[in-house]
Formats: sequence, structure tokens, C-alpha cells
Amino acid sequence: IFTVGKAEVRIYPAEYTISQTDCYKIDIYGQTAGAAKLVSRVNDNFGAYINKDNLLPLKSWRILEEGKYRLKEYSDFDQEKGEVNVKKINNETGKMEEPKIYEFNEPYMLDLISGFAFLRTIDFTNINNGDTLTFNGFLEDTFYKLKVLYMGKEEIKTKLGKIQAHKLVPIMPDNKLFAGENSITAWIATDASKVPLKVEARMFIGKAGVEITGFEGMKYSPKFVE
Repeated sequence: IFTVGKAEVRIYPAEYTISQTDCYKIDIYGQTAGAAKLVSRVNDNFGAYINKDNLLPLKSWRILEEGKYRLKEYSDFDQEKGEVNVKKINNETGKMEEPKIYEFNEPYMLDLISGFAFLRTIDFTNINNGDTLTFNGFLEDTFYKLKVLYMGKEEIKTKLGKIQAHKLVPIMPDNKLFAGENSITAWIATDASKVPLKVEARMFIGKAGVEITGFEGMKYSPKFVE
């Protein structure tokens, strides 16, 4: 019933080149807001360079400040070799630790940022209510085969107005944060923007939600219902 944080997604208009590959650069910034700052201050940045053609990650980073917790982590993805090279900065020395290499045999591997971008490219025309979408993902030190249930279309209300949305339910693996495998529900616009609109989550400590509050500079703007 109250706001505990705010986040901003930035997709930069400039073109970038990594390993002779044209890329998008995307950053997500999240901070605590309001009275929540008095309890625990959060200032996080997730980011990635993703291939402009297939939206697969080349480089990604997590720079986290959550209370006293600190993390600076940088990952390089080699989709052809099937490797993720992860490097962390030691909080005490400020120096880069020895990198760790994680190998995968999947045809592709997504990170958190590219996963959201990839989701927005899906053509839902031939996907039916109850169908399952499967994605290969990597986070922290673990590979996931994430399954997402498509639950059809529905009109939802946001702070910007009503809009028709695709309803998606990720099947969550066992974890210490979310309550049950169907604990998260997400909605993305059905129009050309396919912008993420809303996320709701049942957690062991209660219920949380994220909702769009604004947008700018988009090629296709969401079409809200009058």
C-alpha cells in the first residue's frame, strides 16, 4: 500500500560496438524511496551490452549497494564457445578477483537484461492461452531453464491508464524469496511497444508489485484505452 522504491530503464540511442558486434546498451537503476530509506537504503544498477541483431548479451554488470552489502560484478558472454566469464571486485582490496568461467551447452544464454529485451520481441499471434515459453538464462553463478506460462490477454489498470496486456507467469524454481512456483505475474502491452507494464509477486514476507509510471523517447508509445 506504499511505495518503497523506484526504478528506471534506459535504452541508449547511441550505437556501440563490442568485439566487432553492433550493440544496444541498457541500464536499469533502482533505489529505495520514501520512508523505506530509513530502514534499508538500496542503490542498484544492472546493465548490459546486447547484440543488436539477436539480443543476446555480450557483456553485463551488477553494481549493488543494499544496506551494508556491496557487489561489483562483470560478466563476458561468449555465445559461440558456450562460456560466461565472471569477474568480481574485492570489497576489501578494491582489486579484481580471479575470474570464474562457467560453461554451457545450450544454443544461447540470456542474462537478466537481455531476457527482458528478448521477451518483448516474441510474436504472440500463434501462442495460445496455457502455452509454455522456455528461455535459457544465467544469474550469479547458476544456469536456469526458465519456463513462462502464457495466460492470454487482459485489460489492466495502471497509473497512466487502462491498457490491453499479455499476461505471463514465470514458473519459479525453489528459492528463499518467492512463495511458490507461480508466485510472479507480469504484464506487457499487446501493442507495438510491448512495454513492460506491471509485475506482482507473492513473497514469503508479503506481497510486492512494480508498475509503470512514465516513459519517453520510445519508437512506439503504448496505446491506452480511453
